[in-house]
Amino acid sequence: MTTSANGTPEGPLPSDIPTDADHMIYERKKHTMSNLYESEVEYFNGKPKPPQKKPRSAETLLAEVMMWRARARQNRAELRAANLEHAAKISELNSNCKKLRLKAEAAQARVTELEGATND
Repeated sequence: MTTSANGTPEGPLPSDIPTDADHMIYERKKHTMSNLYESEVEYFNGKPKPPQKKPRSAETLLAEVMMWRARARQNRAELRAANLEHAAKISELNSNCKKLRLKAEAAQARVTELEGATND
């Protein structure tokens, strides 16, 4: 950067424009700043800082744990009910399948019997 006669900075001249090598040096420095926290490095990289969360009280944490446990119990109960429903449907389908298999065997026996009677 250059300064004007009154001391104010002027815009970059073509000779002051950073080169690819300058950019690579900056990138290397940016990732090796060990004295800065990661969030500050991200802030310098153009990423916003994450919002700071307030610490929660023990009562709040206990209430959240109890809520999650209640939801887990509710989910288990719903799954058990769905499994019982599913098992009942499977049992009904198996029963219907067995009945149809018996009917098919009886029909096949009748066909065989009728074919034997016509051949005589």
